[in-house]
Amino acid sequence: MKNKILLIVFLSVALVAAICLLLFFLAPKGKITIGEGNWPLPAGNAAHSAYLPFAPVAPLNERWDTRLEGELIAPPAVSADRIYACCEGGIVYCLELESGRPVWRYDVRGRITSMPGLCQDGVLLSTDDGRVVKVGPSGDLKWQAEAGGAVRSTAIPTKDRVYFGSSDGYLYCVSLKDGLKLWSHAAEGPIDVSPCIYEDQVIGVSYEGDLFALDSKDGRLNWTFRSHMIPAVFPCADNGKVFLATEFSIHCLDSQSGTILWEQETGPNIIANLAIRGNQIVAAKGGNGQDSTLISMDSRTGDPLWSRSWGGSADWIWLISTNQDVYFAAPGYLLAVTVDGGTPSLDHQLEGILPETFAATRNLILIAADNRKLYCFGQ
Repeated sequence: MKNKILLIVFLSVALVAAICLLLFFLAPKGKITIGEGNWPLPAGNAAHSAYLPFAPVAPLNERWDTRLEGELIAPPAVSADRIYACCEGGIVYCLELESGRPVWRYDVRGRITSMPGLCQDGVLLSTDDGRVVKVGPSGDLKWQAEAGGAVRSTAIPTKDRVYFGSSDGYLYCVSLKDGLKLWSHAAEGPIDVSPCIYEDQVIGVSYEGDLFALDSKDGRLNWTFRSHMIPAVFPCADNGKVFLATEFSIHCLDSQSGTILWEQETGPNIIANLAIRGNQIVAAKGGNGQDSTLISMDSRTGDPLWSRSWGGSADWIWLISTNQDVYFAAPGYLLAVTVDGGTPSLDHQLEGILPETFAATRNLILIAADNRKLYCFGQ
């Protein structure tokens, strides 16, 4: 009888252990939820259009602030319920969106060079020592892919692949699952800005000013446009067109053929990404002690629509366009102007802010300051 009882107990324990083990392997793994109105990639999406339907308007209220280990180096990436922020020293933080409370931190053991890139099953980090690192939703290392030179811009994930450029002059395509290289393309010079993914093409630009479109599946070259000028920011695309901002001008090309549709000289220097809203494109120029100016153009023709100077000098700003306003940050201020005429619509003072860390969602505005804090604002 005693042996029978022991056998029953043993079998019961074994059954419970087997069920627990089965549940562990069958349980759904953590995913990053990315929805409409989030900000998971540079300029919001793989096409870099920098468009949101709407964002918070004045008056702004501070929701929270969180002090991190170092200053932010780039805008945070935002999912439906988390924020991913990269600091000096090679640390990436995952924070709760609603409260700013840290969830986890990961040390990449190197210098992170850009904003994180988000996909459902991980966070992509680029490093100055030539790596792209994928960290899982729970903060665990998944894989590392290596290039022959520094990776100075965000790696862009789409479907089952990741695309990124390197200072070694190659644009790489690797597997999102394991980081294994699928193909690479040799450009004429370093590729230090993120590629644009549009209409099954990977659109990159080298430091020599060569804009090129590759087939996203096999890396086959579809077309090349030689601007002979240094790119100011990553290319962007919308409505069958590709836009390239160089130091002194903006170029518009047909996305399928690479045929030039228009060129507009802007004068020195372009200091922002391009923000696209329907048939309108907005840029900014300034730098080198000049007053900063927003410029708006018709995206179909390049014809000027309006311009707005706000005084002061900025080295770099990030633009986000909505249906009503264009948002950006300048030293000491969060600003917005109406998209139709450039009339000021938001002027929120905040000492010590870092304009290069500005990001927004349809509900929140995020910005970091030189006190190592990340601030969150809403209505």
